[in-house]
Amino acid sequence: MNKSIDNRYVWIEHSKIIQEYFQLLPSYQALCSEVSYIIEKFLKSKGIKFSSITHRTKTIESFLNKVQRKDYDVPFAQMSDIAGVRVNCLYREDTGRIQTLLPQAFEVIESVNKLDIEEDRFGYAAHHYVIRLHMSYQGPRYDDLRNLVCELQVRTLIFPRFLGHSVKLGCHSLQLK
Repeated sequence: MNKSIDNRYVWIEHSKIIQEYFQLLPSYQALCSEVSYIIEKFLKSKGIKFSSITHRTKTIESFLNKVQRKDYDVPFAQMSDIAGVRVNCLYREDTGRIQTLLPQAFEVIESVNKLDIEEDRFGYAAHHYVIRLHMSYQGPRYDDLRNLVCELQVRTLIFPRFLGHSVKLGCHSLQLK
């Protein structure tokens, strides 16, 4: 556990925020599952191939650490990454296709292009979005999720499509026969 959160003072100081966190946690978990489901169905329907779709909710330790670090007064209004979904694409071009198509599935609140920054530093391309479910999603299933936001990260490890083909050819030629 993070040392800065492990002391009694922090837990007492933030007791109301902690209580609210645990009250909202099931809704954020449901949002992660719903966004993952919608993204998967959406990408498959558009013929966009992907490696994986994962999701998580921010742990209480990580949540409190960020509240302290950023000095948030109203963390549920100020944080956009309590719920997080990551799509790992096969090709860089697919990140652009997803960006174009994303507003059909979600309300895009914020879009941050990290393609060039992350590509140089870590060897992958990334685009981060803050999204919310469209108002078109109706019914009791969505009532608790409607006003929550989710951070969506769209990443890729293989950049140009021809490189993916080259890697396949290289792997095929290295196989023992």
